Amino acid sequence: MSTFQYDVSSLYDLTDAFSQPIYFEIFISLTLWTLWFLAVVGNILVIIIFVRDRVLRNKVANRYILNLAVADLLVGLNSLTIKNIWRYYGNWPFGEFVCKMYVILDYSAVCQSAFAIMLISFDRYLLVTKELAYGKYQTKRTGWILISTTWTVSLILFGLPVLLYEPLTEDPIIKPYHITCYLEVSYLTDYNVAILVLTFIIPVTTLVFFNLSVFVNIYRRSRGLVRSRTLTLPESTSNSVDEQWASPRARQGPGPLPDLNPTSDPGGGGAAVSPGNSVRLPEGSTRKAPQKMLSYRRHYKAAVTLTLLVSMFLLCATPLFVFKCMLAFSGNDHDWIWWNMVDYMTWANSALNPFLYAVTNPRIRAGYKSILCFWRKTPPARTLVL
Repeated sequence: MSTFQYDVSSLYDLTDAFSQPIYFEIFISLTLWTLWFLAVVGNILVIIIFVRDRVLRNKVANRYILNLAVADLLVGLNSLTIKNIWRYYGNWPFGEFVCKMYVILDYSAVCQSAFAIMLISFDRYLLVTKELAYGKYQTKRTGWILISTTWTVSLILFGLPVLLYEPLTEDPIIKPYHITCYLEVSYLTDYNVAILVLTFIIPVTTLVFFNLSVFVNIYRRSRGLVRSRTLTLPESTSNSVDEQWASPRARQGPGPLPDLNPTSDPGGGGAAVSPGNSVRLPEGSTRKAPQKMLSYRRHYKAAVTLTLLVSMFLLCATPLFVFKCMLAFSGNDHDWIWWNMVDYMTWANSALNPFLYAVTNPRIRAGYKSILCFWRKTPPARTLVL
């Protein structure tokens, strides 16, 4: 049985890929280890906040955020840690087993990040479109099933090909694992095309659909709120109503509408206009308007959170999948410096997500303050965005 020996000079050698002046190497190393610190420490803090805060933990939507934090933590502990050490030594120092585990966990974690954001988008879509029926579709059991399924799919997509490719090939392959971590399955055109479709094209298409649906729904609701505030009245009366709606109390809502006229309405319906140009809305309107405003604001904040997460993911991950698409049809003819740049750009998303959680969720922000400023007594957040 014949054997195949790799041409070591053609393989991935980080010594050549990152051969730069010393001052530039110091700058790059500090940047990459800072990225590692933010990804690991940031996501550990997010997980601790969820463990400590029962309100966060009990929300199905927030469990999808926790799932994303776990995937991002895996990127920090596995991908960034090992790759930074690999850069330091120049050659691969860990051997065959660690190489295979590194590749499996790296691609699985990045894939799971895409799936996690897809689950968050799906949850926001149900929240906005199903409203009162949302709880019927998104139970705790459903959430855990979806999370477990996506992790299983991610590990199978990358674990089985890496572990089974060599045993199923005819020739034993001799690899210089003391020099590089190189798995030829990563360069099979059919495999790369399948991975591109399953882990990028389908998730991105789904994200676009969910996001457009959410914003179209919110836009229609905003138009409905504007119409519900418009009354056909004499000019002086209309101005009085507009001033009431534009008051700080109305803008801060939700809360009861101002009592525009305490007089009774003999007819029992419609808005009554008194001789003094004051208006009394029907009783049902005064109850429903604040509820609609509260629902609208809740959904709007959810949409903003979703947009930030999706935009950051697409910005960081798209170059990697474009590069892999080029790699699938061009073989080994590529620049390793660009390969490393798109790798680190993808992993940077895991370091940035904890900041997005703090910006968009007051409970997580309060959790950060209580941990990082432990000598202060931080009051718990009173509202929950996600």
